[in-house]
Amino acid sequence: MMKYVALAAASLMIFSLLSYTFYSDVRALERIKVEIKDVTIRQILPDMVLGISIKFINEEGREIRNMEGDIDVYILDKWVGKLNFSGVNIDGHSYQEIEIPLTLYYEHLTKSIVQAINEMNFNLSIKGIIKGKVLFGLVDYKVPVMAKWE
Repeated sequence: MMKYVALAAASLMIFSLLSYTFYSDVRALERIKVEIKDVTIRQILPDMVLGISIKFINEEGREIRNMEGDIDVYILDKWVGKLNFSGVNIDGHSYQEIEIPLTLYYEHLTKSIVQAINEMNFNLSIKGIIKGKVLFGLVDYKVPVMAKWE
């Protein structure tokens, strides 16, 4: 009889540990803050290349490992491209900045967007999904993100 009680207690402890770990990891991902810190022009010809600096802020005590992202980029509310990143690690109560290049092809841009970029008089927004590993890296969890730079 004591064996069953000990087995039940051990099972309950393991279940509680797994539940807490899952909840803490998911909470850290869901509460991540995303800011666009800066947008620079890296190159103008033959195609325009922007450098987009993004800051991910983790205010939770749980670390986030191997975060990935798939993000759409909009200039003056017009879709201009996609950013992808992977392997971003953020310790608990800290932040990580990454700079991602975005190539803009002139044939896909209107003259007004090109002029606005050249004059650095535009807004840029990002919308997408970030994905992180939770529960000891066994489960992928996705969170929508968005940010705006003006």
